[in-house]
Amino acid sequence: MKAPLIAVTLLSLAIASGCDRDRTDDQTAMADSTPATDTSAPADAAVTTDANANANSMSADGAAMPQDDTMPGGDAAQTGDALALGLLAAVDEHEIAAAKQAQEKGVTGDVLDYARMMEKEHGDNLAKTRSLGSPADGSDVQALKDKGAKELQTLDAASGKAYEKAYIDAMVKGHQEALDAIDNKMMPAATTDTVKQHLTDTRTHVAAHLDKAKAIAARQ
Repeated sequence: MKAPLIAVTLLSLAIASGCDRDRTDDQTAMADSTPATDTSAPADAAVTTDANANANSMSADGAAMPQDDTMPGGDAAQTGDALALGLLAAVDEHEIAAAKQAQEKGVTGDVLDYARMMEKEHGDNLAKTRSLGSPADGSDVQALKDKGAKELQTLDAASGKAYEKAYIDAMVKGHQEALDAIDNKMMPAATTDTVKQHLTDTRTHVAAHLDKAKAIAARQ
């Protein structure tokens, strides 16, 4: 009885040992067959990235072309209109300031009527000028403003009839200079028909103001 029992025990151990070897071999095979983890971007991600890059490029290409100073209607054209409007606005602002100063100085008769007309008509023209665009405020415009400020300072030193004469003389001189500026600076700078027409209309009013000032000066 002992011999068969020993045989059975040995057989069981052999079977168990074989099973363990099989399990180990299977695990080893599975480990070998498992693909290594790829840390690089998936192919789909690469395609998506390329697609996004192309989309951005296409968006940039498809966008409206930036304005070029050398192109009609570009920044150069707008700058020309802005300069014309800026110079004209400076003229209007000066005439309004001078008219208010004259009224504060107590001018009378035709000079008072003239000052009131200047404040009203140049005020209306300034509003129209600003409605057409943003006036430039560069060196040329600033120089015109500085010149006007000095003229007002000189006028302010006078009073009574002397002021009335000085004011009207300044209006004759100033409106002639305004006509010259419209012809030689503003019109050449303007590029759009709307601004050019406004300058043309303004010139008509300025010429009428000049004639009125000359007529008053002749009676002083």
